[in-house]
Parts: sequence; C-alpha cells; structure tokens
Amino acid sequence: MEKPLLLLNLFMEGMQKKDEKAAAQYRQEIVQLELDSEAAVIAKYRLGFHTLYQEKKLDEAIAIFKEVAACGIHCDDFFQSQITYAICLWSKGKHELAIFELRKMLSQVKPQTIHEVLGLDYLSIFLRDTNAPQQEITKLNGQRINSLNALLQNEKDVEAQAPLQLELAAALEERGQPGDLEQARQTLQKVINKSSSTNKSIASAAQTALQQLNKTK
Repeated sequence: MEKPLLLLNLFMEGMQKKDEKAAAQYRQEIVQLELDSEAAVIAKYRLGFHTLYQEKKLDEAIAIFKEVAACGIHCDDFFQSQITYAICLWSKGKHELAIFELRKMLSQVKPQTIHEVLGLDYLSIFLRDTNAPQQEITKLNGQRINSLNALLQNEKDVEAQAPLQLELAAALEERGQPGDLEQARQTLQKVINKSSSTNKSIASAAQTALQQLNKTK
C-alpha cells in the first residue's frame, strides 16, 4: 500500500478508536503530503471530506479541497475535489468564484463521464440561481442530456442505470423543450418499473418526481 493511503487508513483508524493523539499526528502527515501522485490526491481529498462532513469544519475543508483542486493530477478524487470545492465556495456566498471553478473543472474533465454530468448539474443550478441567460442554461442541460444518454448506453447494470435515469429525467424537465417532459415521464416510469422490487428508495424517488412532473402543464 502506498504511503498516502496507509496514512489515510491510520487516520481513520485513530478516529474510530477515538485516539485523538494518533489521529492528529496522521492528519498532519496527510496535510503535509506533496500532491505528486494519485494516492496523495485520494488521501487529501478524503481527509477534506471527513473534515467537512464528520467534523463540520468548513474553512479547514475548503483549504484542503482548494489545494487538491489545483494539483492537476487527473483522477476521480481530483475531479470530485474540484466539484466539492465549488459547492463549498457557493455555500460561503462566493458565487462567481464557485462558477469559475466549475467552468475550469469542465474544461479539464473528459466528456460523457459522470464527473462532467455532476459538474454540469451544479453549474446549471448555480447559473439559474444567479439569473444567467436562459439560453446558456438550456445549452448546459443539453450537454447533461447527451452525456447521460452516453453513460446509459454503456451501462448494462439495471440498478446502476436507475440513478442516471433519474438525473436524465431532471435534466429533461429543466430544459423543457418540446417532447422533453414526455420523455422525462417515460424515463421515470422505466425507473419505477425496474426498481420497484430491487431498490425501493430509487423507485420512491422516481414516483415522487413523476407525480411532480405530472402537475406540470
């Protein structure tokens, strides 16, 4: 196991055992890591994630995400860090910077990947909330739809398809072009039909979304 991942495991073990001294030591070693490998990116991003969601220390987490988001080592945790960093900036009221960071991330990520979809999803939300031109938001939703369709074509597992289909229905509803709402309804019905016996939470989410969509004229 590479050293950064070993440090991460030791940190998490210290937290689980409530060994504050050991956890603090390994935290500091992770913070001091050079971001020169995918393993280091994983260790720092997940330390930031723990700092944010378990310890509720937003500013400390932002500092970690900012460093990882700038490192340029393209891997899942690098792109996830860029997205999380933008979300944290948004929560701090730094809306223009959050939008800038998402645009930068989208210029680096490969098209038709889940990270592109997530980046487009949040960027669409942020632009709507800042009253950006509808034409730009519609274009983004078109990109989301294209990427989601590509992901669905390559995904053979029915359970793995369901959350992608939920996201596709949301993107279609938000774009709202002729035929989009009906396609969204059909997509949600597919999720309900396929997930009712295997994933009741997904089926319930699809049912709720369909009920809301049916109220749309």
